[in-house]
Amino acid sequence: YNGYGIAAGGFQNYTSPFYEEQPVQHDPEKGAQLIREVVGNEAVELRFLLPGVDANRYPYQEEAEYIQSLLENIEGTNITVNIQLMDWGPCKDEMKAGNYSMCLKIQGLPSANPFSLFKGFLYSEGSTNINYGLGYHNDHVDELIEEASTCLDADRLTAIYKELQEISAEDFPNIPVLYSQEVVASSSDIIGYQATVYGLTGFTQVCWAK
Repeated sequence: YNGYGIAAGGFQNYTSPFYEEQPVQHDPEKGAQLIREVVGNEAVELRFLLPGVDANRYPYQEEAEYIQSLLENIEGTNITVNIQLMDWGPCKDEMKAGNYSMCLKIQGLPSANPFSLFKGFLYSEGSTNINYGLGYHNDHVDELIEEASTCLDADRLTAIYKELQEISAEDFPNIPVLYSQEVVASSSDIIGYQATVYGLTGFTQVCWAK
């Protein structure tokens, strides 16, 4: 990403008003040791799905091949990673059925309130949790999300979202890789053009400088 990406430690994007930074520790040797403890000498085959709908827009193939290289070259293990590019429809079917080990997927923020994301990914009956075959279940998380669904107290809601982010950073129902940063450019021939996190100022505010 040529430096235009932020290592993601938590479930919420840094642009969210409820964002709580979760420390990112990059320790490849510790990671390799943890993997060795889990797989031992067993031959492991991992199925890595790439949704074609996003792979045409983002460097999924390159990312997948990099992760493949890291996993297959851990000393003392026998890991094979099979990368498979699929149309989004069949890919969703395989994910829902749990017929995969890993899948790269981008996730946007629907609004300033992240409730739908928390419910979708973390709630036991959440649509994304089910449709992506995540299989995540935590009774306390369910209770927090159910409370958040009717909570009108801003301070309490902030506390709930903070705890959910802390839990997700420990349980990893999904594994955040990076927060993207948008790159925009403009000409000195125009004024009223201002980049924002989610795009640009309204084009009605943009005009010729002369």
